Amino acid sequence: MRVKCSLYYQTLTHFIALFALFLTLIVLNNLMNLQTLQTIFYVVGIICMALYTLLLIVGVILLFYIKAKITQIATIVEQRIEQVKNVVTHPEELAATVGAAVATTAIKKVKAMTKRKEK
Repeated sequence: MRVKCSLYYQTLTHFIALFALFLTLIVLNNLMNLQTLQTIFYVVGIICMALYTLLLIVGVILLFYIKAKITQIATIVEQRIEQVKNVVTHPEELAATVGAAVATTAIKKVKAMTKRKEK
């Protein structure tokens, strides 16, 4: 059974596997000395710094995206609150709107009834 996992986890797993293979090949070839160990350490350090820098950039972008979404939601909520305030403070506008809608519906029904009688 195959387990679904994220792309980040798959990439990290592949990187670790390749790094382990690289270290195994070095050990098998008896090339392991202090200079090689130092080079491996530097390479791992550079890769980690690059990944953490990329992670930091993605984090900052994500923060700006979340801030924009929260601002958008706040604006929508403020608009809804303003609509409710208008309904509460000016009920005549709501009554006029409802009355106009009822009148429009009534006119359409009367027209439909007169068209049926004409046929």
